[in-house]
Amino acid sequence: MKQTAVEWLLDNLKGNLNIEEVTNVTEQAKKMEKEQIIDAHIEGFYSPPFRKSRRGEAEDYYSKVFKEK
Repeated sequence: MKQTAVEWLLDNLKGNLNIEEVTNVTEQAKKMEKEQIIDAHIEGFYSPPFRKSRRGEAEDYYSKVFKEK
């Protein structure tokens, strides 16, 4: 079973008090969350033969909804 980005972040923050390490794992968790949202968008809207060709649309959706920084 896959971990969510939040679960992964919490597992990696245990015992890490160094601000650089916290910043690094936080950024990695944000990237994981983005991928999970994009993958969910593709899975929910497109049937299997069209999923790969729709990644760009899913990334556009993410950027519009979550206003990437």
